[in-house]
Amino acid sequence: MDDYSLDTVVSWCRVKRVGITTCPLCASNGPLDSPELVDHVLSHTYDFALRALPWPLAARNKASTTIGTYCSLVSQDVTEEWEESISYQETRRLSWVKNLKLEEGTPDWRTDNDDIYPFATPQVWDNPGIQLSSLEKKMESAAKSDEFEDGVDYFADGGYFEDESADGSSEPQIDGNSRHSRQKEDQYSRPSCREDFEIAIICALILEYDAVALLFDEFWDEDGDEFGRAAGDDNTYTTGRIGNHNVVLALLPGMGKVSEAAAAANMRSTYVALRLVLLAGICGGAPHYNQYEILLGDVIISNTVIQYNFGRRYPDAFASKRDENIRTLLATFETDLGRDELRKTTAYFLRQLQKNAGNRQNKYKYPGTAEDKLFESGHRHKHRISPACICSHCHGRMDPVCAGALASSCNDLGCDERYLVKRNRLEARRQLEQGGKNEVQDPAIYAGTIASSDTIIKSGEDRDRIIQEEGIIAFQMEGAGVWEEVPHIMVKGVCDYADCHKNKKWQDFAAATAASALKAILERYNQTDKRQGPVVEELPCHFLVPFKRNRGFVGREAILSELLGRILPGTNKEDCQRTIIQGLGGVGKTQIALEAIYRLRNKRLDCSIFWVSAADVNTFENSYREIGRHIKIKGIDEEKADVKRLVKTALSDESIGSWLLVVDNADDTGLLFEPICLSDYLPFSRKGSILLTTRNQTVASRLGIQGASIITTAEMYDVEARFMLYQGLNPSQISNANSTERLLHILANLPLAIRQACAYMAENQISTSEYLNLCESKRDMIRLLGRDFDDPHQYKSIPNAVTTTWLTSFNHISKHDPPAAEYLKFMSLLAEKDIPKSLLPMEAIGTLEAYAFIAQREGQDSIDMHRLVRIAVQNWLEGKGELNVYVTSAIQRLNHAFPFPKHENKDIWIRYLPHAETALKFQVQHKGGKVEASLLNKVAHSYYLLGQYQKAEQVYWQALQLCREVLGKEHPDTLISMNNLASVLSDLGKDEEAEKMHRQTLQLKEKVLGKEHPSTLKSLDNLGEVLLKLEKWNELEQLNRQILLMHRRRADELADTTAKGESARQGAPVYAKKSE
Repeated sequence: MDDYSLDTVVSWCRVKRVGITTCPLCASNGPLDSPELVDHVLSHTYDFALRALPWPLAARNKASTTIGTYCSLVSQDVTEEWEESISYQETRRLSWVKNLKLEEGTPDWRTDNDDIYPFATPQVWDNPGIQLSSLEKKMESAAKSDEFEDGVDYFADGGYFEDESADGSSEPQIDGNSRHSRQKEDQYSRPSCREDFEIAIICALILEYDAVALLFDEFWDEDGDEFGRAAGDDNTYTTGRIGNHNVVLALLPGMGKVSEAAAAANMRSTYVALRLVLLAGICGGAPHYNQYEILLGDVIISNTVIQYNFGRRYPDAFASKRDENIRTLLATFETDLGRDELRKTTAYFLRQLQKNAGNRQNKYKYPGTAEDKLFESGHRHKHRISPACICSHCHGRMDPVCAGALASSCNDLGCDERYLVKRNRLEARRQLEQGGKNEVQDPAIYAGTIASSDTIIKSGEDRDRIIQEEGIIAFQMEGAGVWEEVPHIMVKGVCDYADCHKNKKWQDFAAATAASALKAILERYNQTDKRQGPVVEELPCHFLVPFKRNRGFVGREAILSELLGRILPGTNKEDCQRTIIQGLGGVGKTQIALEAIYRLRNKRLDCSIFWVSAADVNTFENSYREIGRHIKIKGIDEEKADVKRLVKTALSDESIGSWLLVVDNADDTGLLFEPICLSDYLPFSRKGSILLTTRNQTVASRLGIQGASIITTAEMYDVEARFMLYQGLNPSQISNANSTERLLHILANLPLAIRQACAYMAENQISTSEYLNLCESKRDMIRLLGRDFDDPHQYKSIPNAVTTTWLTSFNHISKHDPPAAEYLKFMSLLAEKDIPKSLLPMEAIGTLEAYAFIAQREGQDSIDMHRLVRIAVQNWLEGKGELNVYVTSAIQRLNHAFPFPKHENKDIWIRYLPHAETALKFQVQHKGGKVEASLLNKVAHSYYLLGQYQKAEQVYWQALQLCREVLGKEHPDTLISMNNLASVLSDLGKDEEAEKMHRQTLQLKEKVLGKEHPSTLKSLDNLGEVLLKLEKWNELEQLNRQILLMHRRRADELADTTAKGESARQGAPVYAKKSE
């Protein structure tokens, strides 16, 4: 560069003279900016730069390096060896080291296009004898230097060198006062509370846990567990740091869904701020995935999970719930660049894990390609020569093998290696192995669908079938569904091929590859910004909430995420944000709002939060009065003060700052609007936000709340409901998984009902099985649902039993929309699902849907009623003494809508059938009449047309009994019922009973209708068919003559000869049957 160019660059860079007289590192003195002093400072700087790299011990032995002098042997001979012992990030720095233009004693490290420095770069350093490999020699040589006053080595004082530990590994020797130590402490501050942990790692096996623990960079609990656990949490946690993340590691106490669900529920109660759960460990892998070959030790990352149970897939495949951060992260790994980067990072961390294992390195050593065996799917793992063993009879997939074969290796059994599947990737890996390349152990990484099952898959044929049907890439046993409500990723190392030849040789290595990939994933995962320090209990602003935080709150993460994005004050810069949570009473609206405000409180220290109950006028005004006192409104306690107006005015003043007002139980439109109009007292501030909870969907529309500001919540997901139940009980109370699942089904996953059940079981120390037995009786279930219980997170003045909660809503509907209340009572006597809309007027449907008592089926003309609401309304009717009246009304309405069943109108009556059957069950308790008997006959004939003869018999008996009681034995409808019952008995093969019933029917018809009545002749025909089946030939011959005589006599009375012939031929089939 010429002088002109240099001057131009210098002027552009605004370079200033350094102006130094003392070395800042060793305090050596010299003239102002003298070349000697500058050279000295640069030698220290250059030395520091080189030593800042994590040189392994081996490098020092091979390289002769002096202060200010770099040996070219370093970059040429040993850098490849160093790559295995330094961090992945530092490998990028090695590329710079390799490209240094150095010669022994001549550190010409500047390139032609290097930066411009404000002083000359020295060409040759002094003191070439100071050796890095010997601290003593270095100090001695430095002391002999007469060019500077002080020969003290800055790096020696800093404790910056590495020494070899007892086991041969390199360990940094850094004292607590060193600059490096202080920098590390500042960069990774110790978490102060459980809310500082956003990432959890779950392992089901000890070997999985051990592998993950080896990759922790730091443990926070070496001196004991200082973070504690929530009440009732029996899990044991290990806390520490991996990379930049504080993580909590948990080992599941046992296998199975119950154990895992209980552990998951407890973890969620202790670590409430979790944003990501990583399920790390081993799995069985698919041998092929798309065009790729999967080998043992490869890593599978889940993007979808489906659940199997004893060979059957559950109908609900699910993709784990993930936030945008995780979706973006996984999408990055789908790219070629991202996948390649992840693979390289994983390979580095695998080497780090193996090194950290110390004397356990053999445990995590790559087992070798010779142990990676994939047999053809049909080749069984069994004894080959053992006549006395059941293995000799094993020829197909379903044939059993002996226990000894299951416990033996392929070598012991002589599994024929001619049936090994040839794989190109394995052969390429074998060539690397023969060349002694370390890359042979580097795992490939794939993302795909993982199948989670209760049982271990040990059949290659079953494996291939499931892979083909579902596109599975791996199989594992943990019930991943229990983590569905927390964003989670499965990271699994392939330890076998999910066939009968599986063994444990690869388990430790596969656990190591999974742990390495997990750490590589965390390196790319962005943690969220949050305020530092513990959650403070002291309130920085006004916090007027009547309930403490519910530490037992579980699930609802998707709703909370949406809610927190809406209720932040200032979300709408031009308006006062209004948000509403609506849903059925008992579905958890209040608890969701409570959890949301506590989370908001931790994020927005500048936001005041106020809670108001709108259950009635007095509670609303009292809540406002408390707000006025807290914000010190003048005159708020005066006798004639307009409390509501004063508080509204105060909160509408933007100078008061940011606030969130929660209006709970905003259900009664009569209170909110005309005539009381409490909604007129809701404040308006662009720095404010209002959150309402309501059972009545019309409230949102009346307040002008639309779109995304309406958050509708329903019952909990199955996994959330299990969490809640398990959290409130001891393991012994939930040992029967089937009973637990059935109980949750009966409780309809309703949070209030689950809390109520937990309180009862905890108080009486009974199991879910015993509680389920109580629920089998409707009367006992009503008693249980109506039982009040203590809940610190609910209003003391408001009963919190399920049935009592809904009684308030029933009364609201009865008051404001009496017709809708009448139809609600009617529907409670029908089946809960698929109720035809034709049974209800549209206006009634709208009101009941607004209270979430019913739900319209999308794209269908039918509705569903909530199971527990239905039972509660029945109890309401019974308590008021109105059940009998409404049962009769419901049966009359159904009989009117229910057509007489024929094949042609099946589409109509088949929809009414379950509702008629349900309503008629009440007829047993309440004496019916002709209408009930008519509906019973229609239901019975429906079953007859459907071929369900046993059900038809049962209902025909009920119809006959009712007809005899109400209409009399000789009523025509009674005789029809007798005839129909006899026909069903015959179709069921009960021919003696059918004969007896036909003779009784015939006798009564001859008496009431006459011997020649068409109905009487039909009974004669039916009796003849039964006699034919019983082979009573003499009686049949006499009956046939009687039938022919009556048919001919009747035919003579007909003018139409065609009709005569047709009538005569009606007896012909009977004679033909006799002749057979």
